[in-house]
Amino acid sequence: KHTSSQKVLKHEKSTRAFRFSFTSRRSHTLSNMQTAAATTKVVWTSGFATGRKQKPRLPPIRSSSSLLHPRRRVTVKNNDFENNNKSSSLSCMVATSALFRGRTMLSRANVGNHDSASDSATPLEGKALFDNVLPAVLVACIGSFLFGFHLGIVNPALNAISSSLDIATNAPLKSAIVSIILAFAAVGSLLTGPLADTLGRRSSLTFCAAPLLVGAAMCAQANSIGEMLVGRAISGLGVGIASNLVPLYVTEISPENFRGTLGSLVQLSICVGILVAVLLGIPYDPSFPALQESVSFLKFDFETWWRSMFYVAGMPALLMGFAGKVIPESPKWLRSRGRIEEAVKAENLLWGGSEISSTSDGTSRNDQSETLLKSENVTANWIEALFDPRYRKGVWTGALLFFAQQFAGINAVIYFSTPLFAAAGLRNAVLGSVAVSAVNICGTLVSTKVLDKSGRKPLLKKSFLGMGSCCIFLSLAALNPTLTISSYVSLFGTLLYIFAFGVGVGPIPGLLAGELNSERVRGKAMSFAFLSHWCFNFCIGQGFLPVVEKVGISLVWSFFAAVCFISSALTHKYIIETKGKSFSEIDKEMRVF
Repeated sequence: KHTSSQKVLKHEKSTRAFRFSFTSRRSHTLSNMQTAAATTKVVWTSGFATGRKQKPRLPPIRSSSSLLHPRRRVTVKNNDFENNNKSSSLSCMVATSALFRGRTMLSRANVGNHDSASDSATPLEGKALFDNVLPAVLVACIGSFLFGFHLGIVNPALNAISSSLDIATNAPLKSAIVSIILAFAAVGSLLTGPLADTLGRRSSLTFCAAPLLVGAAMCAQANSIGEMLVGRAISGLGVGIASNLVPLYVTEISPENFRGTLGSLVQLSICVGILVAVLLGIPYDPSFPALQESVSFLKFDFETWWRSMFYVAGMPALLMGFAGKVIPESPKWLRSRGRIEEAVKAENLLWGGSEISSTSDGTSRNDQSETLLKSENVTANWIEALFDPRYRKGVWTGALLFFAQQFAGINAVIYFSTPLFAAAGLRNAVLGSVAVSAVNICGTLVSTKVLDKSGRKPLLKKSFLGMGSCCIFLSLAALNPTLTISSYVSLFGTLLYIFAFGVGVGPIPGLLAGELNSERVRGKAMSFAFLSHWCFNFCIGQGFLPVVEKVGISLVWSFFAAVCFISSALTHKYIIETKGKSFSEIDKEMRVF
């Protein structure tokens, strides 16, 4: 009995000791967990359990598109390290097998620097954010520079090209050299949407450099009209892709507060490209031989200088091809494809932090990506884009904005500027073209300063009103061309018209065409908008002079003025303001507008 009682007592003591030890260890563990919870910030990714549900031992887990991955990462950021300007992360890998057993387990936890630690990095702000995004925007704007350069390169050198190719007396072939690039630019613009949605924005930019480089090289080495037309057609494909793809990429990588400023750089680079092409054509100005005699070191071969101009066009294309491999991909496109980790890295490179935080309307960025991925097709087809009530307003608005831009008369004014300057006493056509390009650049520079402050809508309205007022003065001057004051009104009216265009109507339609459309249709919406741009541009270029001969220039100016005033009124009524808004906010506003 005594031995038995001692055994029972010994067993009870060991049981109490075990319970005390277990309770102490559990209390110590809970105390550590509470201390860690008080000093750390936990960012949870999605998790779910199939099978038997159990009471979770971890904080609630939000849903996100990382469910697509077999192993999900939980990132923990320590505030103590943050206070010391250091970063660390706890990378906890959730075992797939634990999910199918019906419980969530932490199979491994390693403290150290991980590439996903940037998920919770603090985004840049202000000038630092602008300076960080600017290099990628400038690389993309090389495509817009080549867009303007290829449009302006032929005009000053057309007579020399036609003489070298033995078509000096063949007006239709000379016209074909100029107009074929417009036709193939429309084709390239139509192909851009599927190309950008399939390959991505950055890869499409790199691809765009190929036709621009090959086309310029073929034009520079052309020995017949057939070779020249093929080279111009290939260049047109590249111009069409660049005209669409550059504003699309710039719109998607630009922060909300700087989207207008960075977007206007696209139009500015086009103007700079045109100006550089015109300046390279100065050797073909009639007054240049006298300048060449006075300055002995200026030696030009007038018969072959136009070939050097095309070679110059190949160098920026080569630079864009290499630099396009370095810039980040559009995070918007990566998220739409479910490539969340790559999107986070791109966001960190561009903005210094991830878009994992909530938007101003309370919606999580990852929740938006997950909602997008639930659809069967990430991108909409053409029927949906053009006719679905959810998307058609934004798609057709972009096309109509380019209709208003072209039929407000911008290209007609540029085409007719030479006789206007001649009537004002300015006999040098090249200097007149340089003046038009310089004023256009000045207007676009003003736009870069005020677009994110005043907003798109008021600036676009005022720009249309300014262009319409200038057209009224040009129409009145054309009614009395013999008056001395008419020549000066024509000169300054044309320059003011170009300035008003550069401030608003030039950069804003391309910017709004990207902003007003949701992720599913943005690529096709931009294709459709710039397809309309090239078609309307072609119509104005081919029909302007015949209409002027039939009804007179004064009536044509009046028509342009009417289009400008009507466009200003329609802008006030039907265009929403997008300044400082995220794409999700703009999309919601467009659906209820």
